[in-house]
Amino acid sequence: CDALGVGISDIGVERGRYLRIKPDLRIPIDSHGQMMINYAGRWGQAFRHYSFIDILTSYRDLNKGETPVVDLDELKGKICLVGLTAVATHDLNPIPLQQRYPMVGLHANLINTILVKSFITRAGPVVNLLILLLLSALIVLAVSKLKPLFEILAAFSIFFGFIAVSFALFAFLNIWIDLFY
Repeated sequence: CDALGVGISDIGVERGRYLRIKPDLRIPIDSHGQMMINYAGRWGQAFRHYSFIDILTSYRDLNKGETPVVDLDELKGKICLVGLTAVATHDLNPIPLQQRYPMVGLHANLINTILVKSFITRAGPVVNLLILLLLSALIVLAVSKLKPLFEILAAFSIFFGFIAVSFALFAFLNIWIDLFY
C-alpha cells in the first residue's frame, strides 16, 4: 500500500473477481480470494539478494567512516524483504519454476506481479466449456468430411493448434486456458 500510495481503507474486494487497489489497478482473484503469481524468474536471477549480515556490517562500516561491503544507497526507495534463504531452512517450497524456492522470494514475486501489473487471468469454466465444444465440433466436422488418413491429421492439427494457441495466450497475454478436462 505504501509503495502504491494507497490506504488500506481504500482497498475493495469483489469476491471471485478482483481486488481493487486503485481505480486503474484491479488484481484478479478466484472465489477463495487467491491470486496467481507471475514469477519473474528463478531464485538468484530475478531480484537482487544481499546477506543480512552484509547489510548490518555495511551500516556499521558506514557509521565508522569505512567503506561498506554493500552500497546502502542501492536500497533507498526500494522494497526490502528479509527472510530465510539457506538450503537447510524450513522455508523452502516448490514453485512452478523450481523444486526448492525460498518463500521470501514468493513474496517478492507477489509484490512484483502487483507493481508491474502483470497478472495471470484464468479463463472461467464457461469459456473453457465453450472452447471444448468448439474443438469437439471442429474435430467432428473434420472427421465426417475427410478420408481416414486426413481425419487423423486434421484431428491432430486441431489438437496441436489448440495447444499452440493456449501457450501463446499464456506467454504473451497471461491468459490461462485449461488444456485438459
